[in-house]
Amino acid sequence: MPRNSVTNEPTWNLPDVSAAVAHITGGTIDTSIDLVRSIPAGAITGVIMAKGTYNGQRCTIINTGLAASTITMAAAGTSFCADGVTTVIPGLRASNFHWSVPEQLWYRTA
Repeated sequence: MPRNSVTNEPTWNLPDVSAAVAHITGGTIDTSIDLVRSIPAGAITGVIMAKGTYNGQRCTIINTGLAASTITMAAAGTSFCADGVTTVIPGLRASNFHWSVPEQLWYRTA
C-alpha cells in the first residue's frame, strides 16, 4: 500500500466520484482509482480489469446502469479477474475486488 513519505500513513487514491464512465463490451476498467463508477448503455461482456500495482490493492466497481445493464468479465486469463465470466455485476449494484500480486488476479469479495 502506498504511504505518505513524511508521516508514513497509508494514502489512498481518492476518485472523482462525480464522473461515471460508459464502459463497452471488451473494454478495460481503469483500476488505478479505488472507486470506479460505470454506466453501461446495456449489458456488456468480455470486460477486462487493468492489472493492479500492489498486493492488497482495492477497487470497487459501481454499476450505475439499469438493473438489466450487467457487466460481465472476460475469462480469467484475459480479464485478470479470478472467477472470470462468472463475475457479473448487475445494474444498481457494486462489487469489491482485491489484487493479488502472486497470482496476478483480482479477487471479488463474497
